Amino acid sequence: MLFQLTTKAIVVYPNSGAIWDGRAKKWLPSMCFGDEEFELFAPRWRNQGAKVIGGCCRTTPSTIRASIKGSERNILAS
Repeated sequence: MLFQLTTKAIVVYPNSGAIWDGRAKKWLPSMCFGDEEFELFAPRWRNQGAKVIGGCCRTTPSTIRASIKGSERNILAS
């Protein structure tokens, strides 16, 4: 567990998995990480000791809502 390795707050701030195509100057859609995956991974991050879970590049309000939903469901199931 990550929380066993540090006394500092653990922050998870992943991006959407989209890839920047520098030649075409546009974002390519994520083929592996969408809102559903954020919902599934958020409880794992929290269980590993994350105190703050957010989102970085190309995440949206729905991504954050999915993370919250996953974390809350996991808390209620504990």
